Amino acid sequence: MTSTREVMGLDDEGWDPEFPLAPDPCTLSNDEQGINVVDVRTWTGDADADAVISEVQQHWEEKGLTTSIRDRSNGGDTLVRLSGRDGPVANIRVTIVPGQVSLDGESVCVVGEL
Repeated sequence: MTSTREVMGLDDEGWDPEFPLAPDPCTLSNDEQGINVVDVRTWTGDADADAVISEVQQHWEEKGLTTSIRDRSNGGDTLVRLSGRDGPVANIRVTIVPGQVSLDGESVCVVGEL
């Protein structure tokens, strides 16, 4: 999440306040219980969607993520969503609508207890 925010090129002042991350329960592929972390952040302001998506997609692919882009109109507003998976995360997304950029990610599930 931190490295993705850095490559976005958005003003630090536009991001919502950080909140303490806490591990969540999850289930590993062998049905063993584990933990993961989910983080959600929002930036308020007008962003160059093409530039942000291009920079983030390149960054994620360099880290081993598989990416996909969905670009569509939602009630007259353009919505662009870049999704990533594999590599060091279970999933991560950037969603851009006029006036707002959202970044949310979920770590892989690892052995651990709450």
